[in-house]
Amino acid sequence: MPALSHAYFYKQTGQGIGYDAAAVQSISVTTQSPRNPLSSLGYKGVVGYIKQPNTADVTIEEFIPANVGIWVAANSAASAGGNPAKATKKLSDIATADDSNPAGVGIAGASGCVMTCVTFNFNAGQPARCTWTYLGKSGSANLDGGDAYNPLAGTGNEKTVLLWENVNLTVDTLFFGGGTDFLSAHRPVSGVQSVTFTGTINKDTLYALGIAGVYQHVTTFPTNVTVAIESYELLTAVTSASGNIACGPAKAITCYQTSRGMNVAVGGFRTCTEQYTAADLEWYSA
Repeated sequence: MPALSHAYFYKQTGQGIGYDAAAVQSISVTTQSPRNPLSSLGYKGVVGYIKQPNTADVTIEEFIPANVGIWVAANSAASAGGNPAKATKKLSDIATADDSNPAGVGIAGASGCVMTCVTFNFNAGQPARCTWTYLGKSGSANLDGGDAYNPLAGTGNEKTVLLWENVNLTVDTLFFGGGTDFLSAHRPVSGVQSVTFTGTINKDTLYALGIAGVYQHVTTFPTNVTVAIESYELLTAVTSASGNIACGPAKAITCYQTSRGMNVAVGGFRTCTEQYTAADLEWYSA
């Protein structure tokens, strides 16, 4: 069978599977088939294997659409263009919604999928990207979609992407202990090279008597959120600073710094790296 140059998959609208109008860059579907070795007294080798239910890992990477809402301030409810009505989603709400839907959703041949990770990447000189990771109950890769969805030529539907010059790092509510606003007391960060938001939902696998496969993937709270910033100047002067950090459509809520450092190499510039942990992750979904 010849390789398809225009793979296609069904993305269910309104079910938390990425952005509806996004230009998808890559899709990965992997079926996991665990086999646990079985040992026996008096025998040095493996006497057999116990088959465990299959699971599926799905990863979708896509460009963030140009028309998505943008945070103009880390503590503001309004997005760029003065439209606070644009929909937002929170990582903790996604986890709760998945737990109330044991059947999950189907993605590219994988059934019963629930979100386990979302990553927003903003890099200087590159369009903004987002990577979505899901855990499914079972399934096999299905990226063909039939000949009707694999034309030899493009469809002619243009998809615009969010460019790096249209996003900005905002840290309005980063405070020192005692309530001193960081930005008014110190110089703002300059030369931001990259900002990465990562939200992780920890899932436990449940089984049930009389059911051969996975019964449900449920969340082990709390969810985990981290922020990584690379720039030519340090953003914060002390590790006790806390508050919200926003960039593009993503915002980390109640951030605390966990590490900071400077790096320099021959032929390069001095760069500063900072890591934060946050209580939750919120993003514009439209």
